[in-house]
Amino acid sequence: MTTSVKWLFTAIAAVLAAVGTLAIVTEVHTASTRFHGIVTVFGEDAVWAGQTGLLLAALPLLVWLPARWVGWAGAAWWLVLMAWIFGPMFLR
Repeated sequence: MTTSVKWLFTAIAAVLAAVGTLAIVTEVHTASTRFHGIVTVFGEDAVWAGQTGLLLAALPLLVWLPARWVGWAGAAWWLVLMAWIFGPMFLR
């Protein structure tokens, strides 16, 4: 993969991180959903959405890892994402 493509993925991660950080700081997050249209969440829900956005921003940065680590790092990222999303349901 060329360096310019890696920088493109880094820019995508930066945008995701900026949106996530903005949602955490302002405690407001607006998104478009498939079945409900445009939805705005406030407070704790917006902070959770922002933290999820920060977690999603880490995925495009895997392009900077050596090829032998990408699979393991991707699997670890996936497990953390699933624990983040589904963990609270099982801990109730």
